[in-house]
Amino acid sequence: MLIGLLGKRYYAHRLAWLYVYGVWPDGDTDHINRNKHDNRIANLRSCSRSENMLNVDYDEIYGADRENRRLHGRKNRAKRGLK
Repeated sequence: MLIGLLGKRYYAHRLAWLYVYGVWPDGDTDHINRNKHDNRIANLRSCSRSENMLNVDYDEIYGADRENRRLHGRKNRAKRGLK
């Protein structure tokens, strides 16, 4: 969620961090439970980009469950010309 403030747009979770701790988060702000709409301070942590990427919900990104990707992965790779 983006919030407009003084002519700029900020992510709500970054503003929540600033409000509680008085400083901008260093690097990324991770949603611990992977719910990007849950901006409670208890659900946020300051982290590096690589740490944040370890907490990614790939099912949400790719829109399919792991079993479906496993079963159909070779067929999809073949369509794209990959081995």
